[in-house]
Amino acid sequence: FECPFAAIAASASVADPVKTQELCLEAKAVVDSGARIYNKEFGDGTAFLGHFPLDTYDDWKDWTENKDSFRVVVCSNCDHMSIKASQELKDVVFSTLTDLVKLWSAR
Repeated sequence: FECPFAAIAASASVADPVKTQELCLEAKAVVDSGARIYNKEFGDGTAFLGHFPLDTYDDWKDWTENKDSFRVVVCSNCDHMSIKASQELKDVVFSTLTDLVKLWSAR
């Protein structure tokens, strides 16, 4: 990509690992089955239940030629579904689109 690139995550989707003994039955089944690549136990009594661990987003900057524009934004107090109503999400999306329009108009 040549365009500005913002990776946007819901805070609950990148949350810190949780104690495996506190997992509900459904979450334990997901972790035990290995159905999701990042939803796993770490062997220290904790497991990750989000979509992508926050540190995996750093590699996404390699997808753009415009590395200076790359940023990771974590929208607070939301999950995969409620992020759509997040003002933080709206601000990032529209400011990134504005940057893209400026990039196009400079050509």
